[in-house]
Amino acid sequence: MQLITQEIYNLEIVYLFLVCRITIQIIYLFDSFVIALWFHNIKSLDTYAISVNVFWRHLNPDFYEPKDLYGNKDLVPFSRTIGQLSKSLNELEKQLPSVYVDFYARRLRCYLDNYIKENEKQNK
Repeated sequence: MQLITQEIYNLEIVYLFLVCRITIQIIYLFDSFVIALWFHNIKSLDTYAISVNVFWRHLNPDFYEPKDLYGNKDLVPFSRTIGQLSKSLNELEKQLPSVYVDFYARRLRCYLDNYIKENEKQNK
């Protein structure tokens, strides 16, 4: 379990990274705050549920897609990067035998794993 804190709008938010699924059952009216970038899912045990989502766009406006009113789509730099990666992998698939594509995809995954580990070290 790893705790990371971040201050946004003078509110201290504690990020709790768990490698497990968290399930809660809400009996009556309840409001919750889901931290940015956390995956979540709501499932009604009754016949209905009412959800209201509020999103904050707190980064530079250039980071958001023009039609992304709520700031809940991927940020523009990531969308651009993932698009380039997808295009590059498609080019590898066109030009190389599958065993080589697999080899280079695994190298890429290793590169990303190492990148993440280095960032974790720097952010401690």
